[in-house]
Amino acid sequence: MPKQTAVILLQKDWADFNDMVPAKFRHKALEAYLLQNYKLPDDFSSLTKKRIPGSIRVNLRLSNEAISIIDSYVQIIDAAEEKNTNRSVIIRDVIKGYIKDNSNRNLDSSVQEKKHATYYFERGTRELLDQFIGHRDRSSAIEHFILSKELDYSLLSKSTLMNNTPIESESIRINLIHEAVEVIENVVASIDYKVSVTAVMREVVSQLIQHVSGKSFTELLLNNKLRHVIDQYSGIVGYSKVEEIVSEYLHQNKSKYSE
Repeated sequence: MPKQTAVILLQKDWADFNDMVPAKFRHKALEAYLLQNYKLPDDFSSLTKKRIPGSIRVNLRLSNEAISIIDSYVQIIDAAEEKNTNRSVIIRDVIKGYIKDNSNRNLDSSVQEKKHATYYFERGTRELLDQFIGHRDRSSAIEHFILSKELDYSLLSKSTLMNNTPIESESIRINLIHEAVEVIENVVASIDYKVSVTAVMREVVSQLIQHVSGKSFTELLLNNKLRHVIDQYSGIVGYSKVEEIVSEYLHQNKSKYSE
């Protein structure tokens, strides 16, 4: 379970990091970099406590594992530098490392021409994207997810993709840089069957929504659909009648759903 951790960061570095990573991914992207890529420098002189201008207080959500690693780095530096560092110093260095290692890719992303395409999803997908990502960040979040290590390629299989055709479809326009489009096209090319780019994108988006929400995409989709149907039916026959019908249905099918 992530914990709120208050740290003091450089305002410019935090702003640059926010520009590079969509809001829903920031804490996870930072933690993933800390766990998988970050290494303490050989020279600890830059990792000592000191007053810094242009600093801001930020609350980060970090797992126990991430906090434990940060604290272990603090202990290593304290042993060499006479207890002269803290969590904020380590996280500032992690953010600097992330910006340095990803700046070229993000610069390319900002100047590359986007490929505009329309994909077809199960109706209700747009609502979930707006709910958990936001309309303005939709394309950038999908692009970031495709290019990140969070995408589970084992689920981009023929069996999965052949069974995700929408029952009732809706179109969503998504704008991606060439590198992200190429990832999707390579998945299509790697499958020895006629699978569409849209089918792959449907699975990518369902994984993304599950990633940021922590809940099953199918469960979220059906939950919203059920709520909409109840609202619409209540508007016609009234709430009491809907409650009666639902209760009667559940009672009649109790044995089916209690197994």
